[in-house]
Amino acid sequence: MITFASFRTAIRGELWPFPGEAKSLRAAHDKYFVEAMISLQRWIPQLQVNHTSVYSACATYVQCGLTVIEAPVGVIKRIYTIASGDWCDKVYLSSRSHKEVLQWQRCLLRRFTPPENARMPALQQGFRFVEASTDSVAGRARAGIWSIDRKRLHIAPWLQSNESLVIEWDGEKNTWEDLDILDPAYFDGEVASVVKLYVQTAHERDFGGDLQRKRFLEADYNQKLADLKFAWQQRTENQENMDAEELNVCSPTTADLADDAPLAASDETVLAFIADYANGDGTADVAALVKSWAPSYIVTGGNNWYGSLVTLDDLDAAVGEFYGDYIYPYMGTLAEGAERTNAFFPVLGEHDRDPVGRLDLFQTYFNLRRPYYDFIQGHVHWFMVDNGLDQDDVLVQPDGNTSSSVQGDAFRLKMAVSTARWKVVVVAVPPYSSLSDGNTAYEALRWPYKAWGADLVLSGNSPQYERLLPPEGYPLIIGGWSGNALIASEPAIAYSLKQYDEDYGALKITVSCDELKVEAINRVGVVVDTLTLAKR
Repeated sequence: MITFASFRTAIRGELWPFPGEAKSLRAAHDKYFVEAMISLQRWIPQLQVNHTSVYSACATYVQCGLTVIEAPVGVIKRIYTIASGDWCDKVYLSSRSHKEVLQWQRCLLRRFTPPENARMPALQQGFRFVEASTDSVAGRARAGIWSIDRKRLHIAPWLQSNESLVIEWDGEKNTWEDLDILDPAYFDGEVASVVKLYVQTAHERDFGGDLQRKRFLEADYNQKLADLKFAWQQRTENQENMDAEELNVCSPTTADLADDAPLAASDETVLAFIADYANGDGTADVAALVKSWAPSYIVTGGNNWYGSLVTLDDLDAAVGEFYGDYIYPYMGTLAEGAERTNAFFPVLGEHDRDPVGRLDLFQTYFNLRRPYYDFIQGHVHWFMVDNGLDQDDVLVQPDGNTSSSVQGDAFRLKMAVSTARWKVVVVAVPPYSSLSDGNTAYEALRWPYKAWGADLVLSGNSPQYERLLPPEGYPLIIGGWSGNALIASEPAIAYSLKQYDEDYGALKITVSCDELKVEAINRVGVVVDTLTLAKR
């Protein structure tokens, strides 16, 4: 890949060899380069694809906790950030509705201090120039979202002063920055020669005095442009037209942008948490209960798949019949699957990896690249821990399962830099439980979750509902009562605050910027326990 600056410099070296280009003409020549690129795009549509635009933080604006720039006119394929010019450390941003970006903004305002912009021109509508003083104490965010509103691209959270925003897109460009990336497959020698002739012609028109030379250059440029157009037609005549619907898959839809009104403080998201829900007497009833809440998405606490079979059809029978409509992309046959966006996020339990061979099928079915992961939905950053145990409680996770393991270090760092309002950890086996008290294998999962920034820990495995407050100070809820089996309560350990074993059920979680409420509801709709966490 080459930058626009290097592309331009190479042509300049051919046009004005030693002693070089007159400094007084550089601005005018820069304008000619842009004009040449715009003209080429209009004649050769293939040059309207595979743009990579790079914006340093100082080339953007901040507005109330968001980074804002003019959106490119075309199809955005992906957006990510890099820091300190390190292209090997990309943080990919997710496309969301503008309403959700505003929801993030409401929470970001609690952590955002507008830069003073002393001795700088005043901007309207709350816009500010980027300064190092705007940087978050948490450092660079490891996740983010974006939307387009009124031809502007809005990024949440805001860029740090050492970051650059990278946009890969297709469309007709009307400006080029020095760091913009050009694909050598498109901007080859033929294209460079046409650009060179355009700049020569424009220079002779505005600053030269030789009319005949100007006419020769114009004729040469027109001929080279015609040859280039014909060559590109030959190169592309056997290629299929790109599917416009496919191109737009990553862009906000009309429906996404329909409602851009700022969110009220009371706006909420409802989600469901289930664990140990498959292949049991209560599976269908709990699934019906969960669907009655119309949750935006579902999170599981492990053991999504019981039995001894190791086939995708068996996994689909355990999950797809009841929750397949929340999974995207869905590769089963028992449901239609979710549209465009996944809304089902499972954590791995011992029954999901044992017997041997299940782990690969589990990751394939749920489209997971590795057994532990994190994701952000609205106000919540979720950390999905792999307990790493098989059904004999033997550790088989190569990245370990202690707080100092490779996995533990990864989550500690992710939590430290997360700017999400709420941070929730999900781990299949509970660090503490009245039913599993004394199981030393589970003690490895007693991480300092609260010290790392977690607001709540959710678990499964123990086949009942239990809420605890461990000595580390974080609330812990066990919801292994979602359909597979129930076990009667045993004497409560010192940290247990509530136990329930009379019926199956699920957790209904309602999240707003200021409040996270967990309701334990049994399958007939009775609320058996409630936990409310608040932030002001």
